[in-house]
Amino acid sequence: MEENQQQSNGKAPDSEGDHGVEEPAVADQLRSAIQAASSEGNDGPAADDKNDEDGNGDGDVNGALDEASALKNLATDVRDQDDLERDITHQASLALMSAEDKRDEKRIEKARNNITKLEVQKKTQEERFRKAIGKPELKQKIREEIARIDSELDLTRNDIVQFETRIEKRHQESQAADQTTVGNKKLPGETHREFLIRTGKITPFDIRARAQGVGGELADVLADAEEEAAADELEEEAGYEPRSHQNLRAPGFAEDTEIATTAVESEFSLRPRKRRRPARDDASSDEYTPQMVEEPEAAFSESQEDDSKVDLSTLDDGIEANYQRRLTDWVDRRSRARLRRQQAEHENEHAQEQPEDQEDHEWFKPSPDEPDHRLKHGLKLPGDIYRALFDYQKTGVQWLAELYSQQVGGIIGDEMGLGKTVQIISFIAALHYSKKLDKPVLVVAPATVLQQWVNEFHRWWPPLRVSMLHSSGSGMLNMSRENEIEDEDRSWDRRDGPRIVNKAAKRIIDRVVKHGHVLVTTYASVQIYGDILATMDWGYAVLDEGHKIRNPNAAVTIACKELCTPNRVILSGTPIQNNLVELWSLFDFIYPMRLGTLVDFRRQIEIPIKIGGYANASHLQIMTAEKTAQALKDNISPYLLQRLKVDVATDLPQKREQVLFCKLTSLQYEAYRLFLDSKEMGDVLKGTTQSFFGIDRLRKICNHPDLVDPNIKTRHPENWGAPNKSGKMQVLKALLGMWKKLGHKTLLFSQTVQMLDILDKFVQRLGNIQYLRMDGKTPIKMRQVLVDKFNKNPDIDLFLLTTKVGGLGVNLTGANRVIIYDPDWNPSTDVQARERAWRLGQKKDVTIYRLMTAGTIEEKIYHRQIYKQFLSNKGPQKRRGQKQQDYSKTLR
Repeated sequence: MEENQQQSNGKAPDSEGDHGVEEPAVADQLRSAIQAASSEGNDGPAADDKNDEDGNGDGDVNGALDEASALKNLATDVRDQDDLERDITHQASLALMSAEDKRDEKRIEKARNNITKLEVQKKTQEERFRKAIGKPELKQKIREEIARIDSELDLTRNDIVQFETRIEKRHQESQAADQTTVGNKKLPGETHREFLIRTGKITPFDIRARAQGVGGELADVLADAEEEAAADELEEEAGYEPRSHQNLRAPGFAEDTEIATTAVESEFSLRPRKRRRPARDDASSDEYTPQMVEEPEAAFSESQEDDSKVDLSTLDDGIEANYQRRLTDWVDRRSRARLRRQQAEHENEHAQEQPEDQEDHEWFKPSPDEPDHRLKHGLKLPGDIYRALFDYQKTGVQWLAELYSQQVGGIIGDEMGLGKTVQIISFIAALHYSKKLDKPVLVVAPATVLQQWVNEFHRWWPPLRVSMLHSSGSGMLNMSRENEIEDEDRSWDRRDGPRIVNKAAKRIIDRVVKHGHVLVTTYASVQIYGDILATMDWGYAVLDEGHKIRNPNAAVTIACKELCTPNRVILSGTPIQNNLVELWSLFDFIYPMRLGTLVDFRRQIEIPIKIGGYANASHLQIMTAEKTAQALKDNISPYLLQRLKVDVATDLPQKREQVLFCKLTSLQYEAYRLFLDSKEMGDVLKGTTQSFFGIDRLRKICNHPDLVDPNIKTRHPENWGAPNKSGKMQVLKALLGMWKKLGHKTLLFSQTVQMLDILDKFVQRLGNIQYLRMDGKTPIKMRQVLVDKFNKNPDIDLFLLTTKVGGLGVNLTGANRVIIYDPDWNPSTDVQARERAWRLGQKKDVTIYRLMTAGTIEEKIYHRQIYKQFLSNKGPQKRRGQKQQDYSKTLR
């Protein structure tokens, strides 16, 4: 009955409901708004064409005016994301503050009642004392009881003072937080040392922490000045220099372009660096000589194609012949560049210097262009890499060197887009260049970014042999299993029985262990080949997106913690998880026993912090919780490096986020009302059916009503996914047409493959939009190819992606418009998606649009998403006592 009604409504686009907006109205209004804005801003067609082609200057201004005018006249409400987040977080902050105030007021009331009782008890004891004539022993007992009561009265009165002081301080901090802006300013309660760490100027080990408030305000000011001077001295020693974060400097060396082979191209290949003539450092005096690599086996050489047909930059080194040819090419080019530099600078001396150059292999010789940079603890970074790093990345590499010297691990928690991958690769290169990489390195990453890791290793330090332990790797290529690997990540816990290790995998692992240097694999493979990997002695272990091991009881967590190495690093843009146990799980990997056993951690850290948040907590329990949280922060902060773009890359192009509130069509409105009045919804509200069933159903209706009944695709394929059924798709149609005209490149994210299928069909119907698509079904080997194609081809207008695949570690700086079609419960999921475009190397202003149906379940999801992010940003000591909201309340 419901299906027939949906079909009949879908065939009547001209009918309008009070709550619906049909396609002609929206599209016509937007098109007319664009034409009006264009006619006002330009003199004629020629000016339009010129502005479309020009990416800078007046073209950008007029394009922005066209877009703003069109959105203003669009039949939907447009709100700035920052304004919405500020409003919602302000309300959440007020609500939390009010709840804290009420708890403290109850504590004050309880304390006053206790004072009343104690005073009554004291009067009773005083009366007894007056009557106890001639009874010295009784009088002594009464005196002791009165003294005890007086002591309790003093403590209780002091508690009231402390509660009132805390309420006043809470309000003062709230006002200060509302006025605070991040960037080059200190945050409330932040020490100067913490400010220097947050802005990427020093590592947590460069300057010792000091006690605040000791010696008075003048002493703090003088200490701040000393820390600033020390930081400036460290920056000068490290060779820091002002640089634009919009221009990425390619690693490597300058070479004769006429005889150089084609270099690897990726996100950092923008423009070559200018030649410099610095003073040359002496060659390394280290006498250690690594084992020579054996010649490729005949079995591998037979499978190779001609050099002209194989792009070695896109292959991993699972086949030894690939590595040898790529290494030989790099050695030849680098040695020629050095010889040309010597001929240019020392025409009469290069013949004498040549024998010295032959003492070491090329990968242990200084860069032809730049001097080495010496890190602490005997490490040095080749000039090929150091000059290409931003200052905060240099600080990150120095921090990794500090951890390595202590034989402990750490968490690089930099915001997405700040180059966590580059920092870890640079440090591994420093180990190799300093002849300290005597054991292999294991990199564990999601399947989507395996090829990206290989490309970046090849690009930043080509001498490293990088083999991929995965079905898409060159050494164990198995196309039939490529699409299964992500399912393995999710379903491993449901699979039992022994794992059979194939010969190709064993051969790859053995070669990396014997000859070096890096093995790149997935979390599923760590479990599949855990029996082998856990027995190896690794020099370094890296977990990309390491928050996957936040559950201490998960099989993947146990498998990763069995890896044998003290040098463990986690890369994660969201290292602070939902609760303290998840935080413990991450630290138990990077620094075992830093936080003790899980039992001890819960007893000594988690439980005291929780107790301090209860409404009936005493002042002593509250103070204990605060001190415990501060001790936890001090204990983990040296091993957790977190920087944000607004703090370290303030010169990036502007990022603007907007929320477009779309209206439901008549069909969507009727389907929405039908489900709200249905028996299924009643069961959800009663609690007999899971809340997610109702939430998922309503979200599908908001995106497109055909998602509710997949059989429509079979029965009526011609009408399946029609854009006139969805208010979001009508707005999307207008936006894509406008951005096509203005020359913008767009990323379109959706959570589900089903919705992406509808959008795919929709874009095909438009006809004039050139697009690419990537989702979980896209073969792993093809994903980086698609990313490069989108970034480099100006004719491609649109990239369709799912948030789980396209939002993870993928660099899409070719786009300057991002659309998030449907919000996710997890705020980090949407953040990862939107950060694909706004990152290092982006030269254009980026605008992110979040489509949301007004007055529906999506608004509540969005509010709770912001609220969750708000709680996460406050940290554990600020969130004590806060309970996770029941999902069923979202439906009310």
